[in-house]
Amino acid sequence: MFYLIGLGMSNGDLTLKGLDKLKRSDLVCAEFYTNLNMYNLKELEKKISKKIKILNRDSIENLMFLQEAANKNIALLVSGDPLTATTHFEMLAECKSKNIDFEIIHSCSIFTIIAETGLSLYKFGRTTTLPKKYQKYSYPESPYEIIKFNLENKMHSLVLLDIGLSAKEALEILEQLDHKKILQRKKLMILCKLGSPNQTIIYDSFENLKKSVLGDLPHSLIIPGRLDDKEQEYLSLID
Repeated sequence: MFYLIGLGMSNGDLTLKGLDKLKRSDLVCAEFYTNLNMYNLKELEKKISKKIKILNRDSIENLMFLQEAANKNIALLVSGDPLTATTHFEMLAECKSKNIDFEIIHSCSIFTIIAETGLSLYKFGRTTTLPKKYQKYSYPESPYEIIKFNLENKMHSLVLLDIGLSAKEALEILEQLDHKKILQRKKLMILCKLGSPNQTIIYDSFENLKKSVLGDLPHSLIIPGRLDDKEQEYLSLID
């Protein structure tokens, strides 16, 4: 049996169901190559009375660890909710092709926690990711074009940032792409370590955000589209 288990956004988000599956597992692994490790795994090891093996990128992409799931209970811990990364769908496809039973244990992710900003989840358009090494013409559709499309259709944009990329660096990249100064005339939102006890949400003008003192990584951005009365009322409390 293969258990794909979400850790949520910070310590304490692991569900009781997930904890139970970890205790039943013969081998517990974790991967963080697509996100920062913000979890106290030593404390979790004490709770489940077993070591947690951190897998590198090659191990995850080669899916070697799944071979043992044919005869043993293998658990893989991942950040947020398990099915927000395409790599994890590949794991499930591999399980189906090898007739390996699997179970998914969900948890919270940034796609639900962004509701804390006061913006309606129903009004978000396509999500995009801004890489640290940005090369505009290597993309068939750039992150900026996705943001622009969302704005034209009055939708909010969630911009995820590459590992290690700060919001200020992201603003510099967007500024270079924003030739018509569409974004630079708007109020944006910076999310710092959202979902953790010391999260920070900053809502301000583009220029002010470039000078703001920010919280710890990871960072994300939200570019609001058209705001309704309730959204404007809530954002006035952050402003």
